[in-house]
Amino acid sequence: TLNCAELSAADPTIVLGKLFGYGQNTGLPNIPSKGQPGLLEEADGGVIFLDEFSLLPQQAQTMLLLPLEGRPSHPAVGSGEPKTVSVKFVLATNRDLAAEVADGEFPRDVYERVANDSIFIPPLRDRLADIPHLTSRFLSEVENDEAMCCTVSPSVSALLLGYGWPGNDRELRRIIR
Repeated sequence: TLNCAELSAADPTIVLGKLFGYGQNTGLPNIPSKGQPGLLEEADGGVIFLDEFSLLPQQAQTMLLLPLEGRPSHPAVGSGEPKTVSVKFVLATNRDLAAEVADGEFPRDVYERVANDSIFIPPLRDRLADIPHLTSRFLSEVENDEAMCCTVSPSVSALLLGYGWPGNDRELRRIIR
């Protein structure tokens, strides 16, 4: 799992190195001379979840086109053989990427490769039936963290169901905590 928002303002070399790894003899401090694998290589054979994908710097989004298509890629810095990874990508964003493409704010070629297999999850205010289940789950988290027993009264349940939830499930989790 990678929260791309954490990398949105980072140096491109760091972002690409984190994803694609560092080859041999980079000369960078804290990187072994033999290189260091990136998240893609570490996730080989598995799944990588890129949360807030739209906030990943554009250069990194474009470089991800290679592994998204199953093509080999080189280490971000230093020398090394190209590697092909077998990774399933799960990308998440709360932005309207189609609108951002139309406005020139998101690369069309990246969008065209990731938009085919989209799953739209409506906001929590449109999924009121999920609130009791999520509330129960978040209460379980509190009970596990705090070693306490918690319940929600019927009047509080009614308040939870009547609220608009602009912060979606994250807001519900915060309120339950």
